[in-house]
Amino acid sequence: MEYLLLTILIIALLSIYINFKIGISTSFNKVVLFFLCFASFHVCYTFAYEFFNFPKYIDAGFPFGLVYGPVFYFALKTASESSFSLRNALLHLIPFVLWIILFLIFALSPSFRLSYYGVYYSILYSLTSISMISYVVMAFIFNWKRIQSESFVKTVRLITIGIAVLTTIGLLILTTTLTHIIPRTTDSRQFPRYLIYTALLIQVCAVLRYQIGRLRQNDIDPVQDNNFSFSESDNLAQYQKSLISDSTMDIYELKLKELIKNKVFQDAGLSLESLGKQIGAPKHHLTQLLNLRMKKSFKQFINEHRVHHACSILKDSSQEFSFEKLAFDCGFNSKASFNRNFKSITGFSPSEYRKRLC
Repeated sequence: MEYLLLTILIIALLSIYINFKIGISTSFNKVVLFFLCFASFHVCYTFAYEFFNFPKYIDAGFPFGLVYGPVFYFALKTASESSFSLRNALLHLIPFVLWIILFLIFALSPSFRLSYYGVYYSILYSLTSISMISYVVMAFIFNWKRIQSESFVKTVRLITIGIAVLTTIGLLILTTTLTHIIPRTTDSRQFPRYLIYTALLIQVCAVLRYQIGRLRQNDIDPVQDNNFSFSESDNLAQYQKSLISDSTMDIYELKLKELIKNKVFQDAGLSLESLGKQIGAPKHHLTQLLNLRMKKSFKQFINEHRVHHACSILKDSSQEFSFEKLAFDCGFNSKASFNRNFKSITGFSPSEYRKRLC
């Protein structure tokens, strides 16, 4: 068990490090960070129980499970572009806080523990299983219309694993509670605990994979994006060997302009390859088009359109929004990238630009 817990902790801490390295750019990433921090606390707590051989009620009686349901709910909520309220999120954690108080009474009062031992565990684990399963159901009911949104699709693998893990654990806890396996934690009854922490390991591994994907995406959007030079892609000498015809270039250019008109740049995951597929052009053909016709690199071209779109929104004083939301609506994968590119292209920060319009 100690090795399993240590593995979970290392992966969670690595994911937290990557999260801070990239930047906590969206509400979804904030929820992911909270999950990682809480999972780390959960593992450290259980590791201390295992290492110091505390009484079994110290581990079995702590209401960790009352947190994972709300965390999943808000992960799906923020992944599907729905609004997020910290106050609302805290309200969902009230059962956990109240049960912490009850746990302290249970742990510090031997007479209370002796009198209500069975009732305490039956209610706690029944409530935990109901919380996990009901939050999965509730998340889909309230966010069903948004589940096909672009941002949800990008996190679909992580969300799917979360669904499987939370539902499995919820059903497991419900079953073991009804069969009275929990809270008995003798060596012959350790299987549920191993299964629960294995499920937690699977989830933190999924989060790590997601964070690595964000890190790779961040690497293709460096500070020097707008410092265009032909050495960043193909140079003119290389083009001479495989130069496409003007008529083909014209067709590509028309398709590109149509995609820009349809705001293809709003896709934060847009890449040279994916844009080329939409145009029907190989990557090197699209690079030639951008470099020779637009005199820009791919990133410079896309970010300029993102910034111009942001400027058009800022000019509409009737719209109320945060600059963070504006950044993601325009296709940037972080507020820092948005601010950097906006100032590089316009000479002003977004807030300065907005003030000049007032």
